[in-house]
Parts: sequence; C-alpha cells; structure tokens
Amino acid sequence: MVALVALFAFGLAACNGKSDKDKVKEAIETLEVGFQSGDTRDSVTKDLTLDQKVGDVTVTWTSSDQAISATGKVSRPNQNKEVTLTATLTLGSETDTKTFVVTVIKAEDKVAPAFMGAIGGMLPTLTHLQTREVDLLDGVQARDNVDNYDVTITVDVKDYNKDVAGTYTITYQAEDKSGNKTSIDRDVVVEEALDVTLDAAVIGDDWVEYVYNDDAAFENAGTYGARFRQVDKLFVMSKEFFSAQVLEHGSEYPTNGNLPLLPYGSLIVTDKDHNIVHARFQTGVFLQMDVVDGQTVTSHTDVVWNTGGGGSLFTGIEEVIPEGGYIMFIAPADPQKARIFLVSNLFYTGYTGGAVTKDAQDIFELTEIELQLIEDYRVLIALPDPIATPEIELNRHTLSWQAVPNAINYQLFVDGVLHGEPITGTSVDLSSLELEISTNDGYSITVVANTKDQFQWSSSLESNSIVYKKIEIQTLEAPVVTISTENANVLTWEAVEGTATYEVYLKLGTYTKLVGTTTETSFDVSSFTAYNGVNGYVVKGIGQATHTDSLNSNLVTVDQTVVTEMMIGGMKTDVVVMTAEDYFNRRNLTDASKLGDYLFLVTNLETVTSWSGIYNEAFGTVVVLNSDLQATVVRNILAKQTYTKEQGWFDDAVYANNGAQTVGFGSYVKAGDMLLIGKNAINVTYDNQGVVGTVAARDFVAYHFVNAWDTFPAATSGVQGWRAGIANFKDASTTVVSFVEVE
Repeated sequence: MVALVALFAFGLAACNGKSDKDKVKEAIETLEVGFQSGDTRDSVTKDLTLDQKVGDVTVTWTSSDQAISATGKVSRPNQNKEVTLTATLTLGSETDTKTFVVTVIKAEDKVAPAFMGAIGGMLPTLTHLQTREVDLLDGVQARDNVDNYDVTITVDVKDYNKDVAGTYTITYQAEDKSGNKTSIDRDVVVEEALDVTLDAAVIGDDWVEYVYNDDAAFENAGTYGARFRQVDKLFVMSKEFFSAQVLEHGSEYPTNGNLPLLPYGSLIVTDKDHNIVHARFQTGVFLQMDVVDGQTVTSHTDVVWNTGGGGSLFTGIEEVIPEGGYIMFIAPADPQKARIFLVSNLFYTGYTGGAVTKDAQDIFELTEIELQLIEDYRVLIALPDPIATPEIELNRHTLSWQAVPNAINYQLFVDGVLHGEPITGTSVDLSSLELEISTNDGYSITVVANTKDQFQWSSSLESNSIVYKKIEIQTLEAPVVTISTENANVLTWEAVEGTATYEVYLKLGTYTKLVGTTTETSFDVSSFTAYNGVNGYVVKGIGQATHTDSLNSNLVTVDQTVVTEMMIGGMKTDVVVMTAEDYFNRRNLTDASKLGDYLFLVTNLETVTSWSGIYNEAFGTVVVLNSDLQATVVRNILAKQTYTKEQGWFDDAVYANNGAQTVGFGSYVKAGDMLLIGKNAINVTYDNQGVVGTVAARDFVAYHFVNAWDTFPAATSGVQGWRAGIANFKDASTTVVSFVEVE
C-alpha cells in the first residue's frame, strides 16, 4: 500500500514538470539585451547588460564586431556601426540561439589633428631658390585620432614672395571631419639666386654658353689674335658661315696659312643633327677623334694640324665638315669653362683645366655622346659668393682702388645710380664726369667690381662711399725749370699759381721715375745717386682741388756721372758702375743722357726677370763677373761664341745672333754677379803701365777676356784676336780684375 502511494506521487510530478527544451524556449522568449539610461536598440552609446543565465539556462554571447565585446563592453567606433549580438542558450543537451541587432553610435570627436614632423612647435624650415616654384603643401601631413590621415590641410602664405629673397613665416591649418582644427607655423627661406636664360650647348647635366655665327669672331684684335680667343664661350658656326668668315678674315693671319690661330684650343665637327663626327684637342697633346663606319678612331701627334708650333687647329677642317654640318670651337680663355666642357665630356672626364697627356683619355666613343644646342636655356643656381669689395679712395679728383681678383671691370655709382660705361682700369678722373657743379655737400660715389664669371662668383658688394664735390677746374701751367747758377745739382723754377706740390721726375728717353716731391720752388738732386750718368729731369705741378695737374716742364740735364777706376789684365781704365735698370734704359739713348765713353759694370742683375726686350746687348763684348770679379761667362762679339767657366769656349746655338747677346743669361747669372760690358761704337781710354791709349770699348774687353792680338789697340783684322775662332781663345777666368784704390 505504501509502495502504491509513492508510485502515484512520482507520476503526478512527472506530468506537472517542464522539459529542458521547454525551459530553453521559454528563456529565448524572455531574454533581452539590457540598455543603459537613454540608450535604445538603435542608439547604443554605453555598455550593454548581457545576461549569462535565464533560470537554469546558460547564455553565451558572440558579437559580429569589436564595437561590442561578448561581455557587452561598448567601444564606440569612428562611424555608426550596426552590430549583431548572438545569444546561445544551453540547458543539458538542449540548445538554441537568439540574435539582437543594435546600432553603436560613433564616438564624439573633440580632438584636433596633429602635424607630423614638428620640431619645437614648428614645421622644419623650407629653403628654396629665388623665383623657383615650390609646392608649399608637398610632404606636409597631419594625423587625426578618428580620421587618421584623412584631414584637410590649407596654408596661409601671408607676405611670402618666392621672387624676393628673405625669411618668411607661413601658417598651416589641419581640419578633421568633425571640424576640429589645429595650426602650425613654418619658416620659408628664399635664397638669393642667379636666374639667367642663355643659349647653351648641353651634354647630360653639363652645359656651356654658345655663340652662333658670330661675324666678329675671326677679326684680328691684335695682341691676342682673333676676338673669339678672349671669350670663354663655345663658338658654333655652320659650314657655310665658317667658310665665308675664313675667306673674309684669312688675310689677317698670313703666317698661319690664312687661318686664325687657335693655340691650346679644342674643336668638334657635327653633322646637321649635331651628332659629333670629329674632335680635336690641343691640351698638352695633339689628339684627334674621328667617327668611321659608326666607330670612333683615335689618333694623336701625327695629325695634319700638328705643325709643330701649335695654333693650327683649323688646318684642313673645312673638308671635314659635312654638308649642312657645324664646327664648334673654344679657346682657353679664363676661367676655361668652355674648354673644360668639351675636354671633360669628350676626352677625359677628370679634366679641370691646364695640360693633360693622351694617357688620361677615358672617353673613347663619340657616337654615345648626345649634344644638344638649346636656345633660352634656363640656369637657376644659388647666387655665388661675391668677389672682394673694392676699397676706394679719393686723391683730389682721382678715384682709385686696388684691382679685385676675378673682376672683369668696375661700375661707378653716383648717388646710388649706375653711371656711365664699365671701367676696365682701377681709377677714374671724377672731374671728367658729366655731373652738374655741386651746390650742396657733393655726390656720393661708390664702385662695384663686376665678376668675370657670374656662374662662379657674383659681383662685389658696393664699396665704401666717398663724397665728391664737383667744381670748376682751371688748367695749371707747367713750371719752367732752370739749373741754379750757384749749384749745378739744384733745379729751380718760379711758383705756379694753383699748385699744391711739385713732383720731380728723372727722365731717360721715355723712361720716367719719381725722384721726390716738394712744396718749394727748387730741388737738390745731389742726394739722388741711383742713376749714374747725365740725368734728365722734369718737374710737374700737382694742382690744388681747383686746378688740373700741369704737363711736364721742360727737360734739364745734370751730369751726375761717377767714374770708378779698374785694373783689367794689367791695364787701368775708367768704368761706370750702374744698375741694370739704369744701364738698359739708357743704352740706346742718343741725347745728352746717352752712355759716355766708358766701360760699364752693371749690377743688381737679380732684378732682371727676363733677358729680352730692353735687357739686351748687341755687337759688343759681354762678360759675367762673379762677386770675386772672376769671369764666369763671356759672349764674344761674334755670334755662337760663348765661354763658361765650366765648359770653356763652345759653339752656342742659343747665342744665334750677335744682336741678342744676353739671350739665355737667366740660366747663367747668379746672385751677386755683375756684367762688364764693352759696348759697340764707344771708345775708352786706358793706361798700360804709363802708356795711355784709346781703343774701341768692345775690343778692350775682347782683348782681355777673349783673345789678345799683336796690333792692339788697333782693330783686329783677318783671323786675329776675337776673330781667330774659339779654338784659339783664352780661359777668361784667368783674367785678373780689380778696383783701383783711391789714394
């Protein structure tokens, strides 16, 4: 009976209980997402409540997007995001799912973007050359916490001007999609620039200015030959123009086959399309390159234009230029930019100027070189450093300055305004300028040195300023000079009105030398002993500011000859000791200052830098004496006959002409040496142990240093004396020379 009751109770309970499936179904129906105050399914801004249990049913969550985690944690995105939450409900072996779709509202953005690369609160300085177009936004970035790099950047340029050198501050602004803004400053430095347009020959990145069909190029300008030789540019001529110019100007170069001389130059020949077919270089080597059947053939030395003396670069070139082709040539004019352009691009890449041997060649194929001639080629570079600034000074009306290295000429400015043409010298007479007579304090004068190569140096800054007052200038009369009747060494003259000082000059022919300055009306020249002979003098008046300088006065002469007695080979004779400057400026004079009837002992030979020009002797007998008065070198009256202490007498090819007796003395003359000269067409008196005689000066010296003859002092004849030939000449170093002591 008890068992039956229990069984009934169990069956009743089973009929009234819920299955797991029912419980899961019931939990699905009741399960909801919990929203915080103000949030809804369509507007989620805060964390959600996601139940983990519903009665006995376990709930696990998954999310379609990281904006909501499986625990309900909300991370608001940059944009509104629809998220699907999936709840999985489980009880025992029963399971089912329920989904909820919610919208997470984007986060509110209150953070402005930040500029990238800022240093010390500013963007790095931007530097560019004057006139260059620059994208001020290039490379500028800003990053936002929400929009990342998707921000808008603008720039306020303010007073920035790309064409005017200086430092400017510009401001950038970055704005994100939420309207948050930030700004930052940046300095922009506009550097001074050289911006020029010219006609350029271009190879790769290298260029040089060219001149096309210049009809003045082959004009003979005198000392430097054809005009193009003084210009550092590439000269380009068509074949027809080149031939016409050679025909027109060839007669100006009769010693070079009627072709302009081009020493140490370079040239190329091209076809009508500027393809190089031929090149010549004379840079210490005679090198030629020819394109033959598409290949470059190089030859050197044995070329038709190597005539031995150099300068014949144009020889045979006309027949090399193809029809419709061009010749392009350069001279080695400073600073040799054109020469370096051709040589470094066609022969030797390391060429920087000067001489170079054929072994340096490292360019062998002309067909691989692309040459372009570009008109209006723009060159924009940083303005080169200026050459030195002139320092000007004013002496009465003469403005002067020291020469500035790398200047081609100078420009005068008056009151800040360019005045006149460029000045090639280093002084200017301001009184000669076309200026109005000053009625105030005067004009402000400055000078600028113009650069000889604008691509290497810029012109100088303006010099210091000097005030010049323009006044009426009166002509100063020249003094009239006489010799004092009381002292033959004193020059005298009457005072000249308007004179500030007087300058006294030595004058020997065309040679003048300032001797002294005085405010007196007389001058004693006795203290001026540097010139030994009959000396000419002139006086010049130096005017006050109101007057010009005068012309030179009349010439007066003062005999200041000092004679020294010497013993030569046992014979006494008078010698005039004088400096090289004195002797060689006087030796060809025919007036009162000419050389007298003496032997001459010439000193200060170290001042002679070149034994040519006036520093020559002709048809005489010339002896180099060392400081012990011993002969070390002798030049006989006859050409090619030279004696040295080391070689004795020998046939001297250097001494080829007895009209040039000092040629080659640079290798013979040592410090302290002197020249003893027996000059042609002069007689000297001698004393041979009491017997006094007169003889030609050159014969006297030849008798003692070349070869004695029996009929001395009579002139030699036949094969006697200095005519006897070098095999019969004496050892000149054995001739004893001394000064005679004055008792």
